[in-house]
Amino acid sequence: MGLVKFGRINLKHMWPHLILIGISAASFFPIVWMFLTSIKNPLDVYVVPPKWVFTPVIDNYARAFRETKFGENIINSFIVSLASTLISVFVGSLAAYSMARFKVGGAYGPVGLLTLRIMPPIVPIIPIFILYRTIGLYGSLQGLILLYSVFNLPTVILMMISFFVKIPREIEEAAYLDGCSEIQTFMRIILPLSMFGLTATAAFIFILCWNEFLFAVILTAEATKTAPVALFGFITHLGIPAGPVSAIGVLMIIPVVIIFLIFQTYIVRGLTAPYIEKI
Repeated sequence: MGLVKFGRINLKHMWPHLILIGISAASFFPIVWMFLTSIKNPLDVYVVPPKWVFTPVIDNYARAFRETKFGENIINSFIVSLASTLISVFVGSLAAYSMARFKVGGAYGPVGLLTLRIMPPIVPIIPIFILYRTIGLYGSLQGLILLYSVFNLPTVILMMISFFVKIPREIEEAAYLDGCSEIQTFMRIILPLSMFGLTATAAFIFILCWNEFLFAVILTAEATKTAPVALFGFITHLGIPAGPVSAIGVLMIIPVVIIFLIFQTYIVRGLTAPYIEKI
């Protein structure tokens, strides 16, 4: 009697799904609000109570491209994010494999990497600024790529170690018996087996680079600004134009959504594989 049913639906077991639906709706609401703001005219943006029915406009998107070099800025962001991701994932995978298989760095190696990762970026920014001005990397995309790659290496190593330790050693020993060197074993056997982990790690690093602001705003010049810096350029002493800022925010979300839609299977399996194997 205590079990309430509606047709074939067991209402007793529905409440966890309802909670998840509520959490998802709350999480997506700011994105929906930002999109609606990006297609409102300035008068409708600040109306209280908010207008849910209005005539959409694209003036905010046109203003975002007209008043800033946002097209160039988003290309700079894509170049820096993609190059930094490829470099940090490749180098970090080599380091993670050596730590997982050959215990390079000892038992406290991962702990040392964790301390490097949790260091606030504001701490080394002044020495890095002086160094870049001295060696000529200030205001260049190459300098930003190098910096992002170095700062994301600890994250890549910590994530990839958990995938490499799950690969049986017998597979590597069989490759050695077939005449493969350690590098050949890593490139031909280990990397393909850890493709889900590589994809999940690469997606996470790409998002970190795509959204990074502090290093970009200090170390870039006018021609090398990234998308977050362009977004910051709309903030003036006169206020914050909500429409164009929301339009830029929507445009910055689109590439990340596309990447997740393309690689969602790899990302989900890569992020859940270490935990599923423990169950």
